[in-house]
Amino acid sequence: MAEELIIETADVRKAYGSVQALAGLDLRVPRGAVCGLLGRNGAGKTTTIKVLLGMVRPTSGAARVFGLSAGDEQASVAIRGRTAFVSEDKDLYGGMTVAELIRFAAPFYPKWRADLASGYLTQLELRANARVAHKPAKPPPMITTCGGVICRGVACGCAFNVDASLAGTGL
Repeated sequence: MAEELIIETADVRKAYGSVQALAGLDLRVPRGAVCGLLGRNGAGKTTTIKVLLGMVRPTSGAARVFGLSAGDEQASVAIRGRTAFVSEDKDLYGGMTVAELIRFAAPFYPKWRADLASGYLTQLELRANARVAHKPAKPPPMITTCGGVICRGVACGCAFNVDASLAGTGL
């Protein structure tokens, strides 16, 4: 019996002008596997994830997630609906409290679970009334900076709240 693959790529290449971000990527990840993408800055880790989610089209090659083509517009929407991903660029609205950000984000997730959101606040030690500052020139204490605990926690909490079949973070 053939192994069911959750992720499969074949000779995926992606160039940004003269810069080759991916040069013939071949992946085969079976259902239930735990894996990671490791590499130096600029090695193509984020590009790989964005190709798999259908957010970036490869220059050539093919990528499939859940048996769906990541290059197909409708399939990529279905892939993203079953996937949790937090990029290292967490663009959240500054000045809002954690609770306000959660109330704002919840309607974007059809399978939002308030019990998970509450649990993440506790596990990540986030205060619902803490305000989020958006990348200030001189960062205040880490708990209020967008690159700090609150933005990372809120972004992860929102992404992982969906009972995703596939989850990852660029943190």
